[in-house]
Amino acid sequence: MIRDDVGFSIDITPDPRYGRSLLRVHPDGGSPGTQGCIGLTSSGDRLTIFEQTMESLLDVHSTLRLEVTGSYDGPDRGWNDNSISLTPPIRN
Repeated sequence: MIRDDVGFSIDITPDPRYGRSLLRVHPDGGSPGTQGCIGLTSSGDRLTIFEQTMESLLDVHSTLRLEVTGSYDGPDRGWNDNSISLTPPIRN
């Protein structure tokens, strides 16, 4: 989970109705695909800013609400809508 020499992993506690666990937000580096995680593909500079921002937010708030919208069209076609919003549960 390293891209452009930046590596981090932020745990997501998913809604149990969906039967998933071990979901994370992390840089998408190495092999393609994230097995359901949210893989960030920005440059190292932007990934560092994201990591520092999340650390600052999680120092103040123990949890954050994560909302992802769009439709997943499979591994070859990805998401058809890039609208992802983060609002004040990601857990550190």
